[in-house]
Amino acid sequence: MRGKKVRLGTVFLLFVVIMICVAVLSVLSIMTAKADYKQTAKAAEHVTQIYENECLGQKWLAQVDACLQQEGDFVWPDGSVYEDGVLSITIGEKQQLFIALRINQEQKTYEIIQWKNAATWSEDTSLDLWQGDK
Repeated sequence: MRGKKVRLGTVFLLFVVIMICVAVLSVLSIMTAKADYKQTAKAAEHVTQIYENECLGQKWLAQVDACLQQEGDFVWPDGSVYEDGVLSITIGEKQQLFIALRINQEQKTYEIIQWKNAATWSEDTSLDLWQGDK
């Protein structure tokens, strides 16, 4: 037994390489989790805005119903635009809901002709991207 020495150099080197790989993978995993969290928070904010606009749209529709049931001149809810028998409103800022109704004043009814969600988009010009050969 005295003649054979145990060499730990290769085992130690393998252990160091494995530990470096584990450290790199753990950092990548944390970075991915953080990016996923940010994306999820942005999606949650977007969906929350859509539902808030839908709620406000339903409240506006209830106000229009109440206006149609009143006797005398029609006083439309605030923010409404009435042109050529069409009553419309745009609700929200970033995430918008556009509602348009065709009003029949004699029968005191309406028909929903448009109920549309739309997001305002602004171009991100912070990156200097290659535009091709000019």
